[in-house]
Amino acid sequence: MHCGIWSVDLIPHFFCTIQMEYLQVFNNARKKRMIGALGASPSEINEIEKELGIKFPLAYREFLSILGCHAGRLFTGSHFEVYTLLDLQVSARDLCQDNKFLPLPENAIVFYMHQGYHFNFFEFDQKQANHNPAVYTFCEGQKERDFVKIADSFSSHCMDLIELDIRSWKYF
Repeated sequence: MHCGIWSVDLIPHFFCTIQMEYLQVFNNARKKRMIGALGASPSEINEIEKELGIKFPLAYREFLSILGCHAGRLFTGSHFEVYTLLDLQVSARDLCQDNKFLPLPENAIVFYMHQGYHFNFFEFDQKQANHNPAVYTFCEGQKERDFVKIADSFSSHCMDLIELDIRSWKYF
């Protein structure tokens, strides 16, 4: 994958068909301290969708179009890039198995993994066309015996992650 064809400055002209507050949060952060954020091109997103045999929810496509290749200082130590998605699916399933945890739902798409012990996913349903799905998590050693719902929507989860990451910058 090439990554980086799209400049984040072009995003408002081509995407944002769903009203996403996190886009504004991201743009404010980018102006302050982030450099080098690169989105995935539509063809890169289409390519990974084809490899996975699905069509991503619109909120996730928008995320990939903004941060799909590199997020500057955001998400340090985490994998979320479009070119890691196939590996994330395997790694998350292996992590569940290694921890004798429930298997991931068949329709789960793991979109974020931190340091190999924690991941987030959403479930997709092509028939229902949920464009902004809920987000679930697993963390090695958690007491819950089921996946934990951490956000009602992908966009609200992204906004929370970005704001948390930005607040931590003052310590570095």
